[in-house]
Amino acid sequence: MSRSFQNAAEHGKESLEDLQQNASQVAGDMLKLGNAIQSLAADSWESVQNKLSDLYASGQDKVVGVEKKLESQIQKRPMQALLVAAGVGFLIGWMKRK
Repeated sequence: MSRSFQNAAEHGKESLEDLQQNASQVAGDMLKLGNAIQSLAADSWESVQNKLSDLYASGQDKVVGVEKKLESQIQKRPMQALLVAAGVGFLIGWMKRK
């Protein structure tokens, strides 16, 4: 009986060591996974910031282009621009009264 108890104890000790080794390996793998996710998130955030910056610059360029075009049209036809502005003002005032 002593021999079977000794075998069981050795087997239990080996199982415990295997379990500790596996747990250590899982912990290392989880740490690597966490670092990979953190790196991916940082790269994604940087990509989003770059895209937003590009969109902002593009929108700003379009606004400047529209502004220049409108300014050019006003300089070409000042009377028409004045009448359109007066008409729009009249319509807005009329709509506010209702």
